[in-house]
Amino acid sequence: MPFKVPLGLCHIQDRIRKWNFTLITTISLPLNPDIDDIYEWVAGDTPSHSFRSSTTWEMLRPKQEEVDWCDVVWFKGAVPKHSFTMWLANYDRLPTRNRLASWGMTVTTDCPFCSREVETSDHLFLRCEYTQDVWSVVFSRCHPPLASFSDWSELLSWIRAAATPELKLLRKLASQATIFHLLKQRNNLIHNHISLSPVSIFYCIDKELRNIISARKGRKHFRYLMSMWLR
Repeated sequence: MPFKVPLGLCHIQDRIRKWNFTLITTISLPLNPDIDDIYEWVAGDTPSHSFRSSTTWEMLRPKQEEVDWCDVVWFKGAVPKHSFTMWLANYDRLPTRNRLASWGMTVTTDCPFCSREVETSDHLFLRCEYTQDVWSVVFSRCHPPLASFSDWSELLSWIRAAATPELKLLRKLASQATIFHLLKQRNNLIHNHISLSPVSIFYCIDKELRNIISARKGRKHFRYLMSMWLR
């Protein structure tokens, strides 16, 4: 059923519209009407005549000082899942058994690989005999260090000490893939009771490195990585 507006209400609405129009015409413009309007984006204290999403993002996100390991964890050509695992390991935020026990959980703290030491990040990824067997084959492709690593900082120093940008990139890719597959095998051993030899773990690492390099072979710094890895 159509709704009928009272004539008095229509009359009031018409008078309000006329009054608003009259009021607007009495307001003087701040600029000469012959001057073209301009606009500017202000990000922080910096005005700009063009919008840039990168500048807006830098203003929105919280900033912290750049850390010296940043380029070892996050870099062009990295595999996101590998970088994320490396980032967590760097901050010692992976759920190793010593951390689970420190949270009050009733779990054994023995390393699942060797069962002789407490499972810390440094032991799991660097000092365990099983882990060192995997690293020894990886090192043979990336110019091995002078001595075995005792803590995480030594691994990062070895990566950054590469003589060439290509070798540094290869070390970063290989290290991240190794950390990822060691953690994967650790979880498989604990949760699925699947035990693989260090040789089998390196086979997975080698296959993944070949796929990563092949997928990026058109990039400048990846051009000679395959020959370096397979030497």
